[in-house]
Amino acid sequence: MLGACRAAKDTLKRMAADLWEADEADIILEPTGVMSEGREMTWGQVIGKYFGIADMEVSGSAEIRQKDELAELPPFWEPAIAAVEVEVFPETGKLKVHKLVTVADIGLAINPTLAEGQDLGSATMGLGVALAEELVYDGQQLSNGSMLDYRVPRFTDAPDEFHGILVENRDGVGPYGAKGTGDGPTSAMTGAISNAIYRAVGVRLRQAPFTPERVWRAIQEQTGQS
Repeated sequence: MLGACRAAKDTLKRMAADLWEADEADIILEPTGVMSEGREMTWGQVIGKYFGIADMEVSGSAEIRQKDELAELPPFWEPAIAAVEVEVFPETGKLKVHKLVTVADIGLAINPTLAEGQDLGSATMGLGVALAEELVYDGQQLSNGSMLDYRVPRFTDAPDEFHGILVENRDGVGPYGAKGTGDGPTSAMTGAISNAIYRAVGVRLRQAPFTPERVWRAIQEQTGQS
């Protein structure tokens, strides 16, 4: 990504030099645009004037190789942990996740908003796996292969509170100490919710999803044995 940004800036520098009929070496890159001999243009102005039409864009590309500073490639996974606070209704087996906290080690959040959104989406996928999502087969035939039958998380399933904590020690091998960021919280959600159910009603569920029926049956079995 860093290499792609540098390539895009080089393209904008060339475009500005063409517009000003200047030497490319005389174009100075600034955080918001370019300047040369007292003249200034924002990135948007460079693109707009160069193409002469609205809504154009510039892109860059780069390759990642196991060489030099990237001799050890950044891992694509994201080490993460999660904690939840749930309310279980023993009479029905239904549960509600009230609070959710994720902690992800990403090295550095180059785009913090995007990284936080990634973790929220990842945690939401994990909620689906833990609470409802399951492929049901009738022999070899999938019997719930539609959005009407396959239960995905809804807004009503979302926690009342969500806190995403990004650990930024800048100890990764990526640009500026960044690490790979992926769907880390997804894998942590099932275990977190299973532990929370156990703390709430004393039953240990090991098969996801933890549907109201499975929770209710586990409670009934425990009650019958006591």
